[in-house]
Amino acid sequence: MLAIEHIAHGEIVPYPPFLTAGLSQVLPEMLRIGVPMALINVLTWSAMVTIDMKIGEKIRQSTTKAMETRLGIKTRHAKTT
Repeated sequence: MLAIEHIAHGEIVPYPPFLTAGLSQVLPEMLRIGVPMALINVLTWSAMVTIDMKIGEKIRQSTTKAMETRLGIKTRHAKTT
């Protein structure tokens, strides 16, 4: 989305030098916008993976418990008390 915005405003062109702004203008924007955006993406992805793993573990535990109850057997993943 950010790349489309840059193209729409003429900051990126399809011919050399490709960027219409100098490094002194590009670098501060990358640090101010690009780095926080990348961090938010990584944190969001990490949270989604963590939530998925916790939900998956709960499903595996409930499935194991249901199998033990219905079949009257202990599975190898069942905890012994």
